[in-house]
Amino acid sequence: MTKRRLESSEREVFVVRLWCRTSDGAAWAGVIQHVGTGAVTRVRNARELLAYLAVQFEEGELPGPQGPGLR
Repeated sequence: MTKRRLESSEREVFVVRLWCRTSDGAAWAGVIQHVGTGAVTRVRNARELLAYLAVQFEEGELPGPQGPGLR
């Protein structure tokens, strides 16, 4: 996947679904879907989730909270 610099007015949208795989909550799994492209990535833990997001955006290149939406 190619990294790209976001312009300040751009937004990337992901749907993240997480669920427990064990009754004690020690193991979980998840799916990340990029809304713009439809690409789906499966993750098995928080490290994989954060690694996926790190690939999508280089540190310091995320748009700031200047507009509406979650912060």
